[in-house]
Amino acid sequence: MIYISRYNPKKPINKNSFYIQSHGYNAGRPLRNPIPNSWEVTTNITYAYEICYILFHSQELKVNIIGSVIPYLRLSDYKKLLLPLLQKNNSNQDLIIEKYKALQAIEKMQETIKQKQLLFSKMQVSLCRAVLAEIY
Repeated sequence: MIYISRYNPKKPINKNSFYIQSHGYNAGRPLRNPIPNSWEVTTNITYAYEICYILFHSQELKVNIIGSVIPYLRLSDYKKLLLPLLQKNNSNQDLIIEKYKALQAIEKMQETIKQKQLLFSKMQVSLCRAVLAEIY
């Protein structure tokens, strides 16, 4: 069983639900906590969040993102991609979970690299300003 609907902040939060961002450049991104412009996914499939995460990072959704000012993803287009993946009798759930954890590790490494790049940029600016201060 899988049920996907537009998130309603007036409705109580279901502990078994997760959310999918529907608008913006990260449309299709799975979320643990709701945000405005998201869909609520309620399912008894234990690895559904991981499948959504893998689907988002595969960039298969990019061709379905529309909108010239505010990019968004149609729920019907998302369902066409997601439902066949979830309805298959996946006997390799352990493989899905393993790959999901590997993707999370890669994401953490990317974040570390971004922080280092920011630090190097700050160091570069600081060095340039020091040189300019010596010249003046």
